Amino acid sequence: MSSVKDYTDKDVYAFLVDRFQPIYADLVASLAKKPTQIVFQLEAAFVHIATANKYPDRYQVNINKAYSHLQRATLDTAKILWHFHKRQLEGFVDDESLRKYCVNCSEPEFLKRYQQTESLARKARLLEIQSVGIDPEISVAAYYDAAIKLRAVLEFVDLDKARSFNRFRTLRRYTDYMIGFVLGVIASIVAAVITDALKFW
Repeated sequence: MSSVKDYTDKDVYAFLVDRFQPIYADLVASLAKKPTQIVFQLEAAFVHIATANKYPDRYQVNINKAYSHLQRATLDTAKILWHFHKRQLEGFVDDESLRKYCVNCSEPEFLKRYQQTESLARKARLLEIQSVGIDPEISVAAYYDAAIKLRAVLEFVDLDKARSFNRFRTLRRYTDYMIGFVLGVIASIVAAVITDALKFW
């Protein structure tokens, strides 16, 4: 168990509705799907709830386990949401051209805000490590806060402009490649002609 406290059905249902559900709804809306690992945790929690109510002599241990699974599910939900927004931003953080042409604030301001979210994520990770075997819920708020701050940074990104810019860049690279290829072929032909001409001299 993640805590020495004994929980009740009401504790489990309150946690499900008040703590887990808002973050989970946010995640599903962002990903447009339900992550398998979260579904597994929920399934395990519900099985323990059913077992607790069917077998009174096993009630407490199963309710505690159900609560523990919900805590784990909530932590995983917050972490996945944070990681999702981080992946969305990384391309802009690592690409100077995208930062220059597709972000609606100055580059220093954009990078500063991103670095602030990185500090929040490090804090969340530290809290998670410190709470291993004690209470996985401790770092949930920190991860969720980091995810929300990442989303706020994303609001400065013009995703439509970024898609257009990437299409243009891909086309430009393809065009440059084809021009290089054609010039190479022409150079080879010219070299062959010159070589043949020199044979007659």
